[in-house]
Amino acid sequence: MLDETVFSGVHEVSVDLPTAPDQDHGLVLKWRRRGEILEGLVSREADGRVMTEWLPALLLSPAESSTAPDNVLAES
Repeated sequence: MLDETVFSGVHEVSVDLPTAPDQDHGLVLKWRRRGEILEGLVSREADGRVMTEWLPALLLSPAESSTAPDNVLAES
């Protein structure tokens, strides 16, 4: 049985995947801790499709408003 704790909060992030040549931008929909690892449920666009997956927090960083695409998160 996995020890899983879920945290709430939506955050705009940059995603730095080792397999991708560039950083992606996405939204963290949920946070969870699985043992010693913190993960974010990230929704992002890749290859023209929307992907939602759990990613380790070490791959995520706060998105800079100047580098984030306009369609990711609009300020009101």
